[in-house]
Amino acid sequence: MRQAWQAAGRLWICGVLLIGHGSTTVTGAEPQHSIARQWNEELLAAIRKDLSRPTVHARNLWHTSVAMWDAWAAYDDVARTFLHHERAAADDIAAAR
Repeated sequence: MRQAWQAAGRLWICGVLLIGHGSTTVTGAEPQHSIARQWNEELLAAIRKDLSRPTVHARNLWHTSVAMWDAWAAYDDVARTFLHHERAAADDIAAAR
């Protein structure tokens, strides 16, 4: 039962991130933030709306952070990945980024 709730929680967070990301707008007066910053802001906004579950939120923040790290590290020559141990195999790495 607990695994079902965890899976539902992860699915809910992903849905909030995908739906919420489309609702954010960046105007010319605001600084342009990276996509990682925008995802973090959406995740924090979802946490503010949810009931207080610190351990669940901490785990979700960690998973999001490590996923973004691995996505970036896949294209870096020096960085070490944490969970996903593959390198990007594009002909033009700069264009793939």
